Amino acid sequence: MASKKQVLILLLPLLTLSSIIKPSHANDRLTNANSGKVAVYWGQKSESGEGNLTTTCDSDLYNIVALAYLHVYGNSTTLVLSNHCPSGDCKALASEIQHCQNKGIQVFLSLEIDAIDDPNSLGSYLYDEFLSGESESGLLGPVALDGIDLANLDQSTESWVDLVKAINGSTQERKIYISGAPRCELTNFDSAIATGLVDYLFVYTMANTRRANI
Repeated sequence: MASKKQVLILLLPLLTLSSIIKPSHANDRLTNANSGKVAVYWGQKSESGEGNLTTTCDSDLYNIVALAYLHVYGNSTTLVLSNHCPSGDCKALASEIQHCQNKGIQVFLSLEIDAIDDPNSLGSYLYDEFLSGESESGLLGPVALDGIDLANLDQSTESWVDLVKAINGSTQERKIYISGAPRCELTNFDSAIATGLVDYLFVYTMANTRRANI
């Protein structure tokens, strides 16, 4: 299970040889498409603890912000963003998400999955609610997030390949980015990686950081 702290992630594109990047060079990375990227999980603390989404993106430290988390259990989903939506209505975040994207920062939705009943149905739900930009009644309003992060891969399941394919195939109109966060010692996500559809890996380390595998 992911730490309930704001987690800094160092990312490198899969199948691309590049050196590990240092956070002090974050601004340079924002304009260098061939370099690695820095991402952060946002939503695990209150706004007094980690700031709002706009403030996070305006720091110019990150290329990707992963909204954490959407919990998935079977056919049930729950969006948990700490105290950022005290009224239970997170639609107000739509304008902040758009602000980040206008700055060239990709916004992902991070999933913590305990069990999946139907990967295809989940893929369709994610697209309709978070990726299409057409759901006025969606939990985050009419947003078109850039990608999906699969954060809780400790559970042994054969659904990862099907889910990755379902997310990737949810639309032909644009690229939906997919990232995964397996532990180094676990291999149950290997078959999903082998599809070539996973764009980034966030690999658990002993510290409170995740470093991308290449």
